[in-house]
Amino acid sequence: FAHNRFNMGKTPQQRRKLKTNKGKKAGLSRRAQKVAVPKQREVRAASTNITNAVVKEAWDVTKTRRKNFADIGLIQDPNEGDARRSIADERKKSAGVPTAVVKKLEELAESARGAKPVVASAGEIQFVDSLVSKYGSDYKAMARDHKLNYYQHTAKQIEGKIKRVQATLALAEEMGVE
Repeated sequence: FAHNRFNMGKTPQQRRKLKTNKGKKAGLSRRAQKVAVPKQREVRAASTNITNAVVKEAWDVTKTRRKNFADIGLIQDPNEGDARRSIADERKKSAGVPTAVVKKLEELAESARGAKPVVASAGEIQFVDSLVSKYGSDYKAMARDHKLNYYQHTAKQIEGKIKRVQATLALAEEMGVE
């Protein structure tokens, strides 16, 4: 048994403990441990919670998130790459023609644009009513009146409020609500 500084002064039982495979990779010599090639990482399915039905239908659980986005025709990270290029330019460059999924998503976005009607509150209707009854359609005079226009809205803001109240009243009339 060779004597070295680690074994000196040790009992045979202590020497046996030093020779164990503790901390050693299974079945490899010390030299092989140093040059061992790391195992290839397995590609696992992306664990993404997808709420959009159109994307969920086209999603392939066996592919990575990046590969799925590329196949669908979407960009995973809009901050990736050259920041000066727009997302539309990026899609044109990478895909050329939008995929069926992208077309469905664009149609869905287009149909949802005008879906929500703008409704004025009761206080806003009362505020506009008092201004219109006093000034008619003189928006500049409405903006100068600090008693009725105590929030000091501009003429343009008041004009927008009047249009919103008119749209609300037209919608209420359509629905038959008083």
